[in-house]
Amino acid sequence: MANLSRLQNRFDQLSSLIQEVEASQEVANIERLKQALLIWKSETDAVLDQEFPNYTPEVDDFRRRWNRPMAGGSTKNGILKKLRNARTDLRLILQSEVQPVIKPAAKQELPELVMTDYGKELCKQYGIEPDPRFFKR
Repeated sequence: MANLSRLQNRFDQLSSLIQEVEASQEVANIERLKQALLIWKSETDAVLDQEFPNYTPEVDDFRRRWNRPMAGGSTKNGILKKLRNARTDLRLILQSEVQPVIKPAAKQELPELVMTDYGKELCKQYGIEPDPRFFKR
């Protein structure tokens, strides 16, 4: 089982990073924040590599979304979007560890003794008397 406290620590750091980016006004300050962001990402990647060596779909989603180019009208908006996406992805990773995802049950098959309307029509078409055991009651 993964050490969730290490991952929770990475998750908790996001709020302060988001607040810092929202408060920044200068371009020089944005460059410093981009560096802080890259450091946070590399440390978070190290935690994910150690705690989830076999990767989960949620970890893959985190990495894939992070590697996309920054979207937004400005660098600041792009950084905020990445941080918010990371917060969502890390929350999903934590959730999947606490409450493992339950896969849906296989499709329920029709009972063996059921004949469809199509089957009934085929019987009529070919002049076959269908066995009454195959009709729904």
